[in-house]
Amino acid sequence: MITNLAIKPISGLSLTLNTFGFNVPIWGTTMYWSAVAMSANGQNQVLVASPATSNSLIFISTDYGQTWTQSTSYADAGVKYNAIDCSSDFVYQSLAVNNGKIFTSVDSGVTWVQKTTLSGAYDICLSQTGAKQYCCATNGVYVSGNYGSTWSLLTASSSFLLVPKAIATSSDGTKITIGTNADSVNYLSYIYTSSNSGATWTQRVIDTNGIPFMSIAMSSDGTKQVAVTYGSTIYLSSDSGVTWTQGPYFQAFKVAMSSDGKKITIVGNNNSTILYSLDSGVNWISLIATKVVQTVAMSSTGTIQTIAGGSNALYNATIS
Repeated sequence: MITNLAIKPISGLSLTLNTFGFNVPIWGTTMYWSAVAMSANGQNQVLVASPATSNSLIFISTDYGQTWTQSTSYADAGVKYNAIDCSSDFVYQSLAVNNGKIFTSVDSGVTWVQKTTLSGAYDICLSQTGAKQYCCATNGVYVSGNYGSTWSLLTASSSFLLVPKAIATSSDGTKITIGTNADSVNYLSYIYTSSNSGATWTQRVIDTNGIPFMSIAMSSDGTKQVAVTYGSTIYLSSDSGVTWTQGPYFQAFKVAMSSDGKKITIVGNNNSTILYSLDSGVNWISLIATKVVQTVAMSSTGTIQTIAGGSNALYNATIS
């Protein structure tokens, strides 16, 4: 059963977006920040960009996003970096590239090595230690059990009826939730969940708007979850993805959630609106940035957040 919720303002909550000066990384060109990830404490962060040049770049921050250093090693040239994730200690990182390549780093983002080439790599997620990793690709969900060193097909796309596009996992890698692409004929997209590391899957949601799922996040134990479709619907679950509530309509693109599942931040689809909740999606507050934002990451407590997007948009969100 799916019920609808409306946006309710959060009394007494204010958010401040701190714009880090646009000379922080030495860009030399206008950057489109496509993905961001951070350590559990938020001190170490990795930010990837796909500029209108021959190189797609990687930047590292070790001071909570205050300053950034360009990595001397970049994963691939001239292609879009779709997603990045890291272990809680930031040592292990994996990057999903639009051309299907997966790159990994085992030294906190200093150097990157290509590990495999899939038929498109759309989203990627790591367990807390980074030992177990999952990636959505055209052919299905792929898994690595050795810190991204080797990959194998876990579940074919045919098992989900459509191509999986978004994925999230619990801190131990046991619970997994995926959202699919949309069917252009029947206008359907789906959410599937697994509680046994992908050994079996259960279909949970059928979205009838003909819009693909773009992003999923969950609490560390996997109990609370949030999934968003491309520029449309927010779905919320508080029982490990068994049942879902349909949240307010929002032109959503990417979502992040704190480890306890209480804090949720959603950035919009090609716009400057940010939607924020402190209570697992019961109440919401919206904030308008000065530039278009399309990616977000937060620390385990949710108190440290980095929000980024196009035209050099790079913000730190704080709660007061």
